[in-house]
Amino acid sequence: MLDTLNEFYLSEYSNIHRGIYKLSSLATKRFEETREKVAKFINAFSKNEIVFTKGATESINLVAHSYGYAFISSGEEIIISEMEHNSNIMPWKFLCDKLGAKLQVIQVDENGELSLDHYKSLLSEKTSLVAITYASNVLGTINPIKEITKLAHQVGAKVLVDACQAIVHLKIDVQDLDCDFLVFSAHKLYGPNGVGILYGKENILNSMQPYQLGGGVVDDMTFENISLREAPFKFEAGTHCIAEVISFGSTIDYLIKIRSTDAILYENSLLLYITEEMQKMQNFRIWGTAQNKIGIVSFTHSSAHPADISYILDQQNIAIRSGHHCAHVLMKRFGVNSMARASIGLYNDFSDIDKFLNAIHKLDKFFS
Repeated sequence: MLDTLNEFYLSEYSNIHRGIYKLSSLATKRFEETREKVAKFINAFSKNEIVFTKGATESINLVAHSYGYAFISSGEEIIISEMEHNSNIMPWKFLCDKLGAKLQVIQVDENGELSLDHYKSLLSEKTSLVAITYASNVLGTINPIKEITKLAHQVGAKVLVDACQAIVHLKIDVQDLDCDFLVFSAHKLYGPNGVGILYGKENILNSMQPYQLGGGVVDDMTFENISLREAPFKFEAGTHCIAEVISFGSTIDYLIKIRSTDAILYENSLLLYITEEMQKMQNFRIWGTAQNKIGIVSFTHSSAHPADISYILDQQNIAIRSGHHCAHVLMKRFGVNSMARASIGLYNDFSDIDKFLNAIHKLDKFFS
């Protein structure tokens, strides 16, 4: 990714979709090749179903403004869950408040799993949209998205999936899931910052109006009339993060090469190991013990504050995150203000886990 980024900035940089000169044509070709790669990576039906944004947060806000405000009415309902990231709560909360719609929330049990029975009880003919995370960024819980989508479609609702945490750990097939929208960010896949992905079924995207306007979104215009391009281009106003998108294409090439069922099973073995060892330590509590999880372990200690845990581990060159993880609602659900979170990536191995375990053993003795 870095090699591609440097090479492009040093010798190939040009704006895209603007010129017919050699550099512009090459940049446009490489940019659109990345769109094709992303479509293939998630098995979209067409590259026209892939919209580039600056991040998953913008992708969700795009759907909220361009789909939600046009197709959701007063008295209708949007379903989310207690485990959502703030970015998948706030746009829908603001939309409901403004339109007079109602926000319904799926409960999470003590293991960190969604209550499907509660979800089914919330679904009705009033349900317009279900906005749900594929995998919790705090609990690691993998939600049954295919079943959730099928049930939503039975009442005529659309489904948006936040795949930010899932995309790097799971193989995602949007045609198999049958979701209407799916969002994620390039940096979650070891790619560059500043690049987000919005997948949307092509017919739905073409029914939506853009919420940002500018260069690149029109076929023709006068002061009296504006003729918009079709998706995805009508949602990509202005100048893109061109170099970053193109370098993301190289990231996808790399991931396609190395990702396999064996790699996913290996990552799961690391998760099982760290979980089993931490459960032997009585002063630690793991939050999120769902049967199906990605490589995330959020935990607290009976005496040490999560911020102190993070600081002490950092002194030993072990980087974990602490805080509310942009999930205030979930923290309140479990009655805590913050958690420490260890995240496993494809580059980790058992020696990394052992270093982490040794560090928290020492921490436990210090605070006990």
